[in-house]
Amino acid sequence: MERIVQWFISTPELINTLRECRQFAFIKGGSTEAALHNIVVRAERALQTGNDAVLTILDIEGAFSHAPFASMHNAMVSLNVSHICRR
Repeated sequence: MERIVQWFISTPELINTLRECRQFAFIKGGSTEAALHNIVVRAERALQTGNDAVLTILDIEGAFSHAPFASMHNAMVSLNVSHICRR
């Protein structure tokens, strides 16, 4: 099942959507370092142009291990994930 999900999230369409949303997980070359670099670049750009930069980080402990199946299923439906991957 994990392999099927990996194949689904590796489609060019989904990768482009994830990149547009600044999502770094599950993308080749995407990492914590890449995400932090993106944040620093955006903050520096804001400060250089005389704007403010605000960062809010939310770390939800056990986010995936405690998420109800129905919530994950509904999210996949709303993102048009193939029914094959939702079983």
